[in-house]
Amino acid sequence: MVSGLLVLAIAVSAWFGWEKLETFSHNAKEPPLIPTKIPWIGHLIGLLRHGSRYYADVRAIDKDFAYLGLNVLPDVIAPKGSRGRKALFQGMRKYYDQNGQESASGLIKARYEVNRKYGMSIDDIAHFDLAVSYGLLVNTVPATAWSLFNLYSRPSLLEEIRASVISHVRVLSNSSGSVTRSVDMTEIAAGCPLLVSLVQETLRVQSTNASTRMVLKDTYLEDSYYLKKGSVLLVPSAELHSQPSIWGPTAGDFDPWRFTKKRSGAPPVPASAWRAYGSGASVCPGRFLAANEVMMVLVMMTLKYDLEPVQGKWTSPPSRPHITTSILTPLEDILIRIRPKEEHGQDSWYFTWGESGSVVTQE
Repeated sequence: MVSGLLVLAIAVSAWFGWEKLETFSHNAKEPPLIPTKIPWIGHLIGLLRHGSRYYADVRAIDKDFAYLGLNVLPDVIAPKGSRGRKALFQGMRKYYDQNGQESASGLIKARYEVNRKYGMSIDDIAHFDLAVSYGLLVNTVPATAWSLFNLYSRPSLLEEIRASVISHVRVLSNSSGSVTRSVDMTEIAAGCPLLVSLVQETLRVQSTNASTRMVLKDTYLEDSYYLKKGSVLLVPSAELHSQPSIWGPTAGDFDPWRFTKKRSGAPPVPASAWRAYGSGASVCPGRFLAANEVMMVLVMMTLKYDLEPVQGKWTSPPSRPHITTSILTPLEDILIRIRPKEEHGQDSWYFTWGESGSVVTQE
């Protein structure tokens, strides 16, 4: 997928004038240029290569996480993960040495200011940011991948969701043959219940997290199970998410309409039965951001691209649970072709968020 987007990005960049490319100015805080004949394209490739390297480092750490946690000869028992961790720490240290946080998001600025206030060194802050990378990537990336798979492997579902999303697209201008379109993501979240349901059902089927509770007093459940005070209780989401007594006879099926009112005659499902983000006091604080991230990617892809598997048929890859994630991890890549939708080939897009009109991304 990345290589396809790279080719697309380079093709689009050629649309800009040669003069702009020749007068490109490189920001010292950004990744170094990859030598090419045109500086601006070299800059683009540099960003993409370093971005993919950053994610590759996180993935290497993730794969070797259990061994790294032992903290015993990490370079020997988990060489790839150890190298990735060192590279990430060095990269974040360099980022702060160059005052990158000054132009960063509110989250990064706030973390930096609080840590410095309480005497944390730059090295410590760089190490702490590994947790941020995990929070942003290890669950959201596979959740997005599974959602894209579930959407594009069902043509009728894709057409229905695409039509719903298109109904919320606004044309801002149409001059000189060029069209600028705007999409408010808050309208999509409120006006496309099937898209929201698709993401929720993907998380229901793919979740593998387990909520942890401490038993505060001796308790009997249904006069059959004795929970002793002081014991640790694990509540596995996958077990609850697959119970026919909760979800009905289709509990083992993927039903993108499951969380919509369109499912007439479906049994009511208790809110506590869907535990993709945990529950109670320990529920994931970033759950709304994570869900919106996934939906933003789905909206952008459905509006701008068609995807098809190279082998000609969508086949769900094998997967497994992982110690650090709440989503099943695909064990194999799916090779796909990405084709820009011809009807919007020259259009400019603004993806905004809410009444403030804040631009999420501009393409």
